[in-house]
Amino acid sequence: MRAGSLAVALLLVSALASVAAKPRREYLRTYDAYTEHVVVYFGFSTALNMRATLLTRSMREALHKERVRLMSPSDENAADFEARMARDLDAYHEIVFSADTAVQNAEKFGTTDAHWNLRMTADGVDQPLVAVEHIRRPTPVHFALYPHLNIWSELWIARFERVTTSPRTVEVVVGSGYGSGTLTYELSPR
Repeated sequence: MRAGSLAVALLLVSALASVAAKPRREYLRTYDAYTEHVVVYFGFSTALNMRATLLTRSMREALHKERVRLMSPSDENAADFEARMARDLDAYHEIVFSADTAVQNAEKFGTTDAHWNLRMTADGVDQPLVAVEHIRRPTPVHFALYPHLNIWSELWIARFERVTTSPRTVEVVVGSGYGSGTLTYELSPR
């Protein structure tokens, strides 16, 4: 009798854990669909290890849901976040990326020869770089929302002007004196 009760209790705990894990699995499935990885080698060394998440409409919706699930913010806070995500989607193509690089200066990404240059095309059309922001002190929420972030990498957000509104293919090219690499996002048409 005891073994049967224990089996039922374990089954119940397992079912509850599965239900609780489902939203996280759904978020990670969306995150994986919009995250790419590139490594640039220089000789026998790794010059850049970069993982980048393209903030599409679907990814932004998943970010909003996961942030609400994790933080339980007030309705006003959640609505403000959602509105900001919608405004940014209308104006920009954005990538959130973690990077581990051998470049020594503090601002590692930018537009000069001293930086890793970032360039984006959407369906072959250049999307001008507006800004690159270094998140100097990532929070636990950053680590939860962007699992590519780890103790060896830094978190960045690159914002590009949205010239092409609904692209089928987005490419981000990153390059420096060490070499270059391309992240390619194949998006389904809307």
